[in-house]
Amino acid sequence: MAAPVRESWATAVHQALAGFHDVLVCQLVPGEARYELVLTTRTSPPDRDLVGELWRALGPLLAREDSALAEDEFGGYGWHFYPPLGATEKELLQRLDWSHAVVVHEFVD
Repeated sequence: MAAPVRESWATAVHQALAGFHDVLVCQLVPGEARYELVLTTRTSPPDRDLVGELWRALGPLLAREDSALAEDEFGGYGWHFYPPLGATEKELLQRLDWSHAVVVHEFVD
């Protein structure tokens, strides 16, 4: 099971997403060894510009020492979009423990 999440990190992710009206929900979902950050966007697949803006906003947080997301074997961090964008991502999302997912951010209109 993945290690516990630090509240300060989850709060920072929520604050970073506050201006993104196209991100409807951001959930932190435990997997076998680490957490995955799953974003549900207004359109799927998300616009390339949105993905770039999200990377600029979230990238520094994903790599922080207190991040809930551990580096994978390829040097990346686990953030994904729902619905999944391909077969590999679909398989990964199916293996996660959604019963213990934590909503980190939710867009409210």
